[in-house]
Amino acid sequence: MIEYEFDNPLELVNENFFLPLQRISITSKPTREQDVIALFNQLIAGGVIRGIRIMSTNERLTYDGLYRIIIEEPKDHHLYDEEDNPLGIDKSVLNGFSLPFIFEPKVLEYKYSLDGLIEDIEGGVKNSNDIGLVVVWETGEEFKENYKITSYLDPDNLTLREYHGVTHGITNLTSQQREMELIVLSELIEYLNNPEEVIEMQREKYED
Repeated sequence: MIEYEFDNPLELVNENFFLPLQRISITSKPTREQDVIALFNQLIAGGVIRGIRIMSTNERLTYDGLYRIIIEEPKDHHLYDEEDNPLGIDKSVLNGFSLPFIFEPKVLEYKYSLDGLIEDIEGGVKNSNDIGLVVVWETGEEFKENYKITSYLDPDNLTLREYHGVTHGITNLTSQQREMELIVLSELIEYLNNPEEVIEMQREKYED
């Protein structure tokens, strides 16, 4: 692990997050699902991802946990700003809503790679219609056969992001319905570190 830490450092340094040190405390990139869970919860605690409340986590049940979204004052805490809040939502998303706005509980799934969840769905172990949010380190390749991923890190798709921190949406190619929201942690961190470069990469990777 010392060698891995040296070869695969995890760096996210930003004056807006993880006060007062402004630095994430996980030292290396995830290698398994448990690392993904730890990193995701640090991003919530550090203010990188806002509004997601973890209700429960249970590795023995079919699904990994439950969460709910709470959007509350101050509103600017959730709204997109290119410099200060790049994972925020467009102000048009909140039009007509009075705050606090509390979503109903939804199912949360963790995987190291999205490939693992696709295999569970295809094997009948899990149902994509049951899942609200998937948190992964990487997307893998298996999704391409039956799903399309839309990147919310592309500013052109900003209005599709319904709550803070979500990086992508997953659409079923057969039904053309968006089934699950997705947070790809590796791409989220790369985006915060190098936004212009990652936006171009997102367009190349996910656009038809």
